[in-house]
Amino acid sequence: MENQNGVSAPVGIVTDRDVVVKIVATELDQATMTVGDIMAQEWLSKELLDLSKLTNYEQKKEERRRP
Repeated sequence: MENQNGVSAPVGIVTDRDVVVKIVATELDQATMTVGDIMAQEWLSKELLDLSKLTNYEQKKEERRRP
């Protein structure tokens, strides 16, 4: 979370898939990893886009999951 004009705003997101793909599957040391190491800093909510824009965005970024 980051304070923007007195309002807390998220700076990234971590999904269960991030944990599996970026830590478990690569066998990295979980004790030394931080959320900042694996979080996606560029994210948006599906509520912010219409379906066609969301689909194009996901294809471009090769992402399938949205918060």
